[in-house]
Amino acid sequence: MSDSEKDTFSRVLALLAIVIAVASLTYTIWSDQKSEIEDLIIYTARVHDDYETEIIPLPLQDLPAVLPVYYECILVNNGKMSISIVDYDLQQITEDYPIKYSYMDGGLFDSSGKQLQLPLDIDSKKSYRFFVKVGVAVHPKAYELISKNFTSQKKIPIKELTYHLARNRVDFYGNTVDPYIDDQGNLLGFNVPMKNRMEQIFSINFKTSQGNYFSDTVFWYKMLQF
Repeated sequence: MSDSEKDTFSRVLALLAIVIAVASLTYTIWSDQKSEIEDLIIYTARVHDDYETEIIPLPLQDLPAVLPVYYECILVNNGKMSISIVDYDLQQITEDYPIKYSYMDGGLFDSSGKQLQLPLDIDSKKSYRFFVKVGVAVHPKAYELISKNFTSQKKIPIKELTYHLARNRVDFYGNTVDPYIDDQGNLLGFNVPMKNRMEQIFSINFKTSQGNYFSDTVFWYKMLQF
């Protein structure tokens, strides 16, 4: 190999070393930045187990009452660093159900019924399960049926309310219900057709200590899917 060829080969090796060094440095910076990115996954769905609730009457023609219900919420920290939830809010986002009222956001609770206090800290690759109390609007048609058989602001099993309305072919939002009743008059179940079905849709928004926001939708007929 001539001196000229050796010189060219040395320059190629030096250039290749520089390229590898730059690529390595770029990857290191990218990896460090990626490890600092917060990645929060949210799962929400209405609690289908029976529990006690109450009818809260309101002096509004279009909204005669509010029904507090519970939604299960699971936060999964899919990132490489811990996440601290420092704030949250609940907003109604349904354009065709534009009712604003108090009692909408009832707070966050653990499985024992104790109200949670922020912040909520979640380690990397861990999850946090709790419940959100939401006041849903009771349609005037549904409230008329409920008020004839139940006392306001007294504890009532939610399944008892739901089944009572289903027997009368209506749900809390005034939608038509198709009940399944056996020969002995027992309610076996019911179906709410999707066509023209009305319901409130809420957005629950969580803020982290780094100022990032993560959101999910919350509504009555939503099923929990992983």
